[in-house]
Amino acid sequence: MNYLKKRFSDPEATLVIEYFEAKAESKYEEKRDVLATKEDIHSVKQEISASELRINRNIFVTNIVQFLATVGSLLAIVKFFIK
Repeated sequence: MNYLKKRFSDPEATLVIEYFEAKAESKYEEKRDVLATKEDIHSVKQEISASELRINRNIFVTNIVQFLATVGSLLAIVKFFIK
């Protein structure tokens, strides 16, 4: 504040300080909106976990269907050669 008093009068120094405080506050508000909170991180982890569960279930069902299709094809081939 001493440096500002040498360069500016009291009302001007106060105005400059208020300007910088307002600018710093607005920058803080911008950053606060962008940064993730613990709740945000927790919800993202839950969404990832749920997605992973759905993907694993879909892979399992796809493998079962593929296995049944392979068994059905082999049975059809064996039946064709037996006749």
